[in-house]
Amino acid sequence: MNHLYRLWSFKLRGEHFHATTYAEFHRLAHEDDASGHSYGLECLFRFWSYGLERCWRAAVYADFEAAVLAQHARGGLYGLEKYWAFHQFKPPDCPATLHPEVRQLLHGQHPLAFPQHLTPHTRSWRSC
Repeated sequence: MNHLYRLWSFKLRGEHFHATTYAEFHRLAHEDDASGHSYGLECLFRFWSYGLERCWRAAVYADFEAAVLAQHARGGLYGLEKYWAFHQFKPPDCPATLHPEVRQLLHGQHPLAFPQHLTPHTRSWRSC
C-alpha cells in the first residue's frame, strides 16, 4: 500500500485529480491510520499541502482542515505541521483562510518557528 499512497500523493495533484481516486485514497489512508499505520495519512497530508498550492479545491481543503483537527485531537502534529507549511508557502492570491481552531493551535499551544532563511514562493495558484 505504501507505493500506492506515494503514487496517489503525487499523481492526484493538479490536472491529474480524479474525485473517485481521491475518495479511495482518503478512505484507505484513514482506515490504515486507525489500525496503527500512519504512512497513508502522511501521504494524504503531503498531497493536501503540496497539491492545494498548485490547484485550489475548496472541498479538498475542508477535508485537510478536518483531518488536521482530528489528528491533533489524537495527539499527532504531522498534519498541523503540513497545514502550517501550506499557509506559509501558498500563493498570495490563494483563497484559503486559517480555520479558527487551527489558528489557535498554531499561535497558542503549538507555535512552530519558521526558518528565517526560507521565504515563501511567489507562484500563483489556479482553480481546477
